[in-house]
Amino acid sequence: MLPGITFVYGFLGAFAVDFQAFYEEVNELTHIGIPHKYVRPGYWLIRLVHAVIGGSLALAWSQSYSEANPLLLVAVGGSSRVLILKFGQIVAGKFNKEV
Repeated sequence: MLPGITFVYGFLGAFAVDFQAFYEEVNELTHIGIPHKYVRPGYWLIRLVHAVIGGSLALAWSQSYSEANPLLLVAVGGSSRVLILKFGQIVAGKFNKEV
């Protein structure tokens, strides 16, 4: 599979997770409108960075393993939020042990 297509699958997987969170939060509102955090450009910049990381992780996965079907790549992109969180906890744990 071409690297650009692989990246897009991962990007879309990460974007789908963010869109689902947006959809759920908007549906829980008691009034009509969009929550304040979704109006700020910084929020969308972070979501874009998250989706780029998801695409990059899918690309790394496809380069490392022989089997890289589209559904698997979307799942890797979608799980990027959890992978980033766990990596941050591991790094923070190492720094806490050194101090």
